[in-house]
Amino acid sequence: MIFEDFWFYQLELACITASIEVGLFSFLDGKKLHYCDIAKGLQLYDYALEPLLLNLTQMGFILKDQDHYSCTAESMILLSAKSEFYRGDYFVDEEKLYIEERLIQFLKTGSAPLVEQGKSYSEMWEKGDIDQNTANGFTGNMHSLMKYTSFINAKNEDFSQQKHIVDIGGGSGAWALALTKQHPHLKVTIFDLPPVINAAQNILSLEDASISERIKFVPGNFFQDPFPRDADSFLLSNILHLKVGNYIFMSVF
Repeated sequence: MIFEDFWFYQLELACITASIEVGLFSFLDGKKLHYCDIAKGLQLYDYALEPLLLNLTQMGFILKDQDHYSCTAESMILLSAKSEFYRGDYFVDEEKLYIEERLIQFLKTGSAPLVEQGKSYSEMWEKGDIDQNTANGFTGNMHSLMKYTSFINAKNEDFSQQKHIVDIGGGSGAWALALTKQHPHLKVTIFDLPPVINAAQNILSLEDASISERIKFVPGNFFQDPFPRDADSFLLSNILHLKVGNYIFMSVF
């Protein structure tokens, strides 16, 4: 889809510019190295560098052989500062994109949390300390991201055995909207922080009024508070962020 292509284009551009900024192409010029050796040589975090290298491989800027990486002929000519035909500065703007700044931060420090007013989003959610304006903005953005994918998943999956689903950290209610529209027998409870619940109620108030009686809102902090128990199933979407070794796996539906 054009929208998703444009959104991913921003990520791809940030991958290229961040790689140029940290000297990746120049360091790899004429070499084939294990990603851990690249990280060591550039003083970057290997678990942050590896997914970047995989993205660059998918985009055609890097070659991958097992766990070893090298420049393509084109990236060696145009993106290595050692080349007389270097054009890397064409991509890098003095005013870096926010996403590029966060990517470079992740590569160099191993962490790049989303921050609002000096506080990380993960910290705000864990402590339940989020103001209404921040909740409105974040919840609205997540709704635009999740509404279509929730609809597709709700349409294609079998929910015939479920009657009442609690959406843990249900956010904007994108899943609740999709499930109740696609499956008239379902009831869905959205369980999230009070400011997020307020934002979700405003968002869903603009949707189909006929489904509103089958969507319930329960405020709470899923890090601290007990879940609603009157359900036969629980849904977690974009909630499970598991750290295994040095890698973080995030649930994306």
